[in-house]
Amino acid sequence: MWNLLSEISISTQWDWTPPTTGEWFRFEFEFLQEVKVDIVQGDGLALYGVPIRVTTNNPQVLYFKRPPFGLTDQCIAVRTGDRAYRTYSLGWKIKIFVTNDEPESEHPVDFSTQQAQILNLLEELMPLARSNPAAVVSTAATSTPVTAAITNTVLSAANPNRKGLIFYSAASGTLYVNLGETASLTDYSFNLGAGDYQELPFGYVGAVSGIWDAAGGSVFVTELS
Repeated sequence: MWNLLSEISISTQWDWTPPTTGEWFRFEFEFLQEVKVDIVQGDGLALYGVPIRVTTNNPQVLYFKRPPFGLTDQCIAVRTGDRAYRTYSLGWKIKIFVTNDEPESEHPVDFSTQQAQILNLLEELMPLARSNPAAVVSTAATSTPVTAAITNTVLSAANPNRKGLIFYSAASGTLYVNLGETASLTDYSFNLGAGDYQELPFGYVGAVSGIWDAAGGSVFVTELS
């Protein structure tokens, strides 16, 4: 049985549902046209994994497995993913329902598998964080501007001591960012328009690459260590 968890007016900022112990979520979109919507699992403060982008106005059923590292509740965050609408609140609403029972007549998309690597890494790091908080506290931040280019560009090299990455786009074009050595306009983890800000999920220490759809400007990459 589906229970209404939250009704959110979609905007350019992440809006969170209340905490829930459910793992099955149904999203109903109260707008007529197709709009890109970013959906991600988290704890109400931090995002877990890379946001999932849905481009539809049809109801969607998604499965997000609760994190295995000691948290009993989880939250879901949503925002618009359309760059054209990233300057103001839209007023369009999303109803989010939750259940603990696997729906019999729905065909859910399971995103827990693609997030497993990040969640497993977090699970390994949590005991260290509880026993030695200093191990996960950043003591240094280095900000580096990277000039926009229409070819694949390394935004940040792999760093085993990394504790976080922050991106702020000051470019005129859209930056397509990929967690790996190579990014393209069709193979990327997330994108940033002019003035957009993104924090990389904690625990990823590999290379980060990007490519722009137009030259001009730069992105400021701040690495925490």
